[in-house]
Amino acid sequence: MASRERVDDPAEDPEDLRILTVETVTAHRVSVYLHPDDARVLRQGRVDDGADVNTRIRALLAVYRADVEVRERVDALARSASRRGRH
Repeated sequence: MASRERVDDPAEDPEDLRILTVETVTAHRVSVYLHPDDARVLRQGRVDDGADVNTRIRALLAVYRADVEVRERVDALARSASRRGRH
């Protein structure tokens, strides 16, 4: 099965809300500890619509990539949390 990974920058096209997938051999693995409320929200999403946690997080990243306003809000919140020592 061929990878759907794109060579060009997906952030260049604001209409591109595609979830990017990649073969395991070239993927970058990320690990994150979630607050119980965040884990519960993600699990509830699976119950509500069948989308698993990984797909939902990839969808969040697609919106982050494509929507400048969302990206700015997320980045500002991340910077604020980092300054307060929160991870």
